Amino acid sequence: MEAFAMKEYYMPGQGERTLWDNPRTTNGGKPFIIHPGERVTIVRIRGCGVIRKLWMTMNYHGKALYPRARERNTRVWIECFWDDAEQPAISAPVGDFFGHIMGRDLPFENSFFSDPAGRSLQTNMPMPFRRAARIDVINRLLRFHADVKAPDDQFWSYMDKEVLPKVRSSIEGKEWSEILGIRGSRAAYKAFGRNPGRYRVSSEALIRRVRRGDELYHINSVVDVNNLISVKSGLSVGSYDLGQIHGAVVLRKAEHGEGYTGIGKDFLDMENMLVLADDQGIFGSSMSDSTRAMVTENAKDVLVVIYCFEDDVDLASLLEEAKIAFESYAAVIDVDSWIV
Repeated sequence: MEAFAMKEYYMPGQGERTLWDNPRTTNGGKPFIIHPGERVTIVRIRGCGVIRKLWMTMNYHGKALYPRARERNTRVWIECFWDDAEQPAISAPVGDFFGHIMGRDLPFENSFFSDPAGRSLQTNMPMPFRRAARIDVINRLLRFHADVKAPDDQFWSYMDKEVLPKVRSSIEGKEWSEILGIRGSRAAYKAFGRNPGRYRVSSEALIRRVRRGDELYHINSVVDVNNLISVKSGLSVGSYDLGQIHGAVVLRKAEHGEGYTGIGKDFLDMENMLVLADDQGIFGSSMSDSTRAMVTENAKDVLVVIYCFEDDVDLASLLEEAKIAFESYAAVIDVDSWIV
């Protein structure tokens, strides 16, 4: 007969103690930022114990493209690992975990979760561990994973036979100020202090080629779908390689002297224009994208921005159409989409 014993518990080394763990800041300090795609460990404990209360608040960072309530609750995830496990025991959107279902912030209270003011995330559910505890928060916003490939013959057959003839027919005889998407962009450019006849939104440049009967450039699977959405909607669409972007992505007005080298262009002065910027400076706008963040076949994670300057566009439907197009023709996965 063979017998063995397992150690069913681990004794604390110094008896019982209480730990208030705030790894990045103290009361009155500055909050820390979790960038798109980033994973941050907020709790790391060695030894046995019980987490009896977990409380946090989150918000979008200034004017950065960060989640408001719905996006924060559904696109920012929490994962809990006990006893050095490789797989998390808890893996869920923070809203679902803390009881804010359907992405909504509402005051409530039950035995293990509560939010008296409708703006915080807290639980007193006991979470025991024997050897170690780790809690991570992951920002899953603002990106999709793409398999960027050379231009696809099937896609361009669809473009040449179905999309472009319909676009050409729909704009026949119209002034540029009458075309949905372009008219709003032209009005915005005037407000920025730019002559829209000289400084053109990228969608107008594409549609001018369509109107003349010129062939559109065949670039790669992501950029080609970009142009599909742009010519159908009249809106400028930019795609950016997130591997070339550093820090938070911010939508702001360009300052005096700011600009960048555009794709196939010289230095572009962007003063007063609405631009995208990161820690290294500006990299994108509705006029032209920069060479720094352009999408090549080496890109894996991509940010797509649709620039809209008028109220008559059904953005929710357009985003869904764009999502389907990228999934169908650019083999993208993990798509997140929202309106700023």
